[in-house]
Amino acid sequence: MNPEEQRRLERQVENLEAELNQQKPLQSHFETSQSIQSLYSQFIIWYRGLAPVGQVAVIVGGALIGLSLVSTVVKLISLAFNLAVLGAIVYVAYKFFLAPQARNSNDS
Repeated sequence: MNPEEQRRLERQVENLEAELNQQKPLQSHFETSQSIQSLYSQFIIWYRGLAPVGQVAVIVGGALIGLSLVSTVVKLISLAFNLAVLGAIVYVAYKFFLAPQARNSNDS
């Protein structure tokens, strides 16, 4: 490595260090929970401002969305389980049917 490349690399390292030192610290958990609490409060205020029919509609819509999400998660878990069982069956079939043939052809 020539001296010019080394100086360029040192400058880049210094620039990166300066950039890291200038960045803000990550948000604390406290600030995040306050933000979530604020959103929840805004939702409650909005919900209470709805007519009773609107409140029922929001509850029914939320329940449908929640059940849909639960159904999706259950289907994904079921898919993962089915793939694991299929993989085990394919592995056992390989060991019993193809692996002995490979050993026999190497012995001959």
